[in-house]
Amino acid sequence: VVGTVIMPCTVGVLGVPAAAGVAVAVGVEGMPRSLGAAELKQAAEIYCPCVTASDYDDAVKKARRLSAGEPVFVFGSLYLASGIREKLKKF
Repeated sequence: VVGTVIMPCTVGVLGVPAAAGVAVAVGVEGMPRSLGAAELKQAAEIYCPCVTASDYDDAVKKARRLSAGEPVFVFGSLYLASGIREKLKKF
C-alpha cells in the first residue's frame, strides 16, 4: 500500500514491493495536499506493477487479495500510517 507526497527518498524505496508483486496506491484521506492515487500509481509503476484504491478500506482489501498470503509493505507518510494503522491490525 503506497500513499504519500512523492519525495525522492520515497520513490527510491518503492522498488522493494516488486519482490512481493504489486503495489496498491491510495491517496492520504483528509489531506488535500497529498497526491492522488493515479499520480502515486504512475510513480510506483517505474518500479513495479501498481493498482489504485479509492480509500484505505479498498487499499487493504486489494492488498490482501493481491498478496496471496505473502508479506505486505506499507510505504508513505506518517499521515498514511496513522490513518491506515487500525485497518491493518485486522489484516
